[in-house]
Order: sequence, then structure tokens, then C-alpha cells
Amino acid sequence: QSLLREIRGRYAGAYLMLVAGVFGIVLALVWKKVKKEAEFPFGPALLAAFVAMLIWQGPAFMPA
Repeated sequence: QSLLREIRGRYAGAYLMLVAGVFGIVLALVWKKVKKEAEFPFGPALLAAFVAMLIWQGPAFMPA
């Protein structure tokens, strides 16, 4: 289990970027459909990805 936690911790940044990118694409499509604007704020996608990572992996700074 400690090996799994180490792998998760090592790649947490990559997972965060991947999840943020996916949330950003989904948010952009919804934003374009609802607001009819070409530009959208990426901050909510980053926040949603951060919360999803906290729920999935837990905070990295807390010991197991």
C-alpha cells in the first residue's frame, strides 16, 4: 500500500493537469452552448480538478 501511495504522490501533478484539462474541455463546451461566448474562465475547471483530486487521492501533505 505504501508503494501505491508513493506512485500516487509522485504523479499527483500529472493527474491534476489531466483532470483539469478534461474539466476545462467540458466546461468550455457547456460555456459556449449556454453563454454563446468564445472565451470562458478556466479557474472553475482548475478548482473542480483540485477538489476531485482531493476526494480521489486525499491531501498529499497528510500522512497515511
